Amino acid sequence: MNVTQIVDIIRGNDGAFQQMKDKVIKEFPLTITINGQDLITLVCSPMHLDELVAGYLSSERLIKDKNDIHSIKYSGNSVFLTIGHDTKSLSNKGPKIITSSSGKISGDVDIKGIHLNENIKVMYSTIYETADILSRSSELFKDTGGVHSALLSDYNMDFTLFREDIGRHNAVDKIIGFMVLNNILPKHKILLTSGRVSSEILLKTARCGIPILVSRSAPTDLSINLANRLGITLIGFVRGKRMNIYTYERRIDMTN
Repeated sequence: MNVTQIVDIIRGNDGAFQQMKDKVIKEFPLTITINGQDLITLVCSPMHLDELVAGYLSSERLIKDKNDIHSIKYSGNSVFLTIGHDTKSLSNKGPKIITSSSGKISGDVDIKGIHLNENIKVMYSTIYETADILSRSSELFKDTGGVHSALLSDYNMDFTLFREDIGRHNAVDKIIGFMVLNNILPKHKILLTSGRVSSEILLKTARCGIPILVSRSAPTDLSINLANRLGITLIGFVRGKRMNIYTYERRIDMTN
């Protein structure tokens, strides 16, 4: 499925205008139905949809691992799943629509029992290097300027995984979904995102069990508060050779 579309535009440059073609990103509404109940409609980029669905369900604690998904079938703009436990409580919530710019987590935010104690130690240079990979990997952003990206890496960069989507929350969910579907453990992992770190992004990271979250952009006050409470190393404004470490700096080796 094409994720971009060519449109006609008039481009202006210092008072000079010309007609030309431009490439824009597509928005794709995907309705998730589980055990016969409409759960949510995600507005996303139509690629790696299995990962998006698995990551979203994992982030919402509707599944624990891939074995909870008994079947998955796509039809048009809908995906129908059968999962291995009761979902009757979802009927009281009703279907929701999550726009490409939103990551609002449905239901009550539950952080009980979440605290990451992993004593991973990462060289500060690894943060710069993985952020550079994130920046260089997004061909869709270079073509359209309309997507966010996320990158998963281990502490020594032997493994990296890149995903992108019109929504920054979706890009993170695709990373988490890949981990769920491929039995990738969060130990010794670093998650990078191109977008602002909201409390929702932070909570997704914590629920997945990834100890270090890095962004090229800014965190919010609530995400910093949650990172302190949940044991997440939160780093923002990673650009060039600069970074801001907000929480749990003990995981970053700052020696030269």
